[in-house]
Amino acid sequence: MVSTSELDSALAHADSLSNGTLKFRRYAVLGVPVIGKQYARLAVLPSEKEQCRAAVGWIQASSELVSMASPKCTVECDGNDGLVHSSRDESIIQYLEFNRPVSYDVANNYVRKLFVISSVWQVGMYPDDRLVPWPIIGRIQNTLNITNMWPYQLLCEYGTRLTSWPTFFCSRTGNGCYEEWERMLKSEQSVINLLKFTAAAKFLERSFVDYLVDFWNYGREYLMQLVEEDQNASAWSAHWNAYKCIEELFGGGNLPDVKDKHRVVAEFEDNYHVDLTKQWDTLASRDQTFVSLVDAVYDVLHKRNHKSGHGGVSRNLGSRQLALGEVLDAQMLARQLLIDCSLNA
Repeated sequence: MVSTSELDSALAHADSLSNGTLKFRRYAVLGVPVIGKQYARLAVLPSEKEQCRAAVGWIQASSELVSMASPKCTVECDGNDGLVHSSRDESIIQYLEFNRPVSYDVANNYVRKLFVISSVWQVGMYPDDRLVPWPIIGRIQNTLNITNMWPYQLLCEYGTRLTSWPTFFCSRTGNGCYEEWERMLKSEQSVINLLKFTAAAKFLERSFVDYLVDFWNYGREYLMQLVEEDQNASAWSAHWNAYKCIEELFGGGNLPDVKDKHRVVAEFEDNYHVDLTKQWDTLASRDQTFVSLVDAVYDVLHKRNHKSGHGGVSRNLGSRQLALGEVLDAQMLARQLLIDCSLNA
């Protein structure tokens, strides 16, 4: 029989998560059923000498954690190793590992940044924003058992459900290539630790929220269609915020005049080792058109100056309407530059 004082003590202990009195080095973020253990990957923790920074990683989790994450279905497949892989007993979690113990509130701030860059990687279609940190105690091993996760011990000791807990995990089923996971982890780590990438990612995430072009089954003729008149404000805002993402990567402030575009090429090469002379496929064209990345950037700037960035719609709507492809071009260009720059940070 659990006494009232013991239960009150346990509840107070759990509630201290949200007021920052307890500090932890590792926080689990998201439980994800997957097929195949090869997707698990540990991140490299930044130097202890630096300011508070977080590494991002995926790790194989135990079947108990899969059950706790409450996946909606079971996924099975025959692996190349001849074994049947099932999401019932194979799962990974995403986690943040800080170079010093941090409070729940600090971890939650990093998790919000993690959601922003995840939305960028998913082209604005990330399925859920309920990403909440769960402190992990103990040493991260190949298999993370639920008993390593605080405050599971309180559940065992007091035999009660602490109803004040938030929904710590949302679950989704998916898979992907190992190389893509590795690139995404490195990009996420740069974005959540470096302010310029965080700012750029927030502009682009806002762009996707403002106006999301349905391009999954698109053709070039479709992308040449003009945005519906009642959606013009949203499309202009989306285009401008995509441009602001690019501007933030450049270093803030306006890009130089087009005659000085070599300065932009040099800036991206020196700071990120990103070559803006590489070819880019523009979508806002009836035929496949390749231009250099820097020319694509200045095309977005030109449209920002003449269409998305200024007033006057009541006087001359026709000259300021954007095509679907023009919005998508700006968003996809900003996305590519953000990913490339964050990977080379």
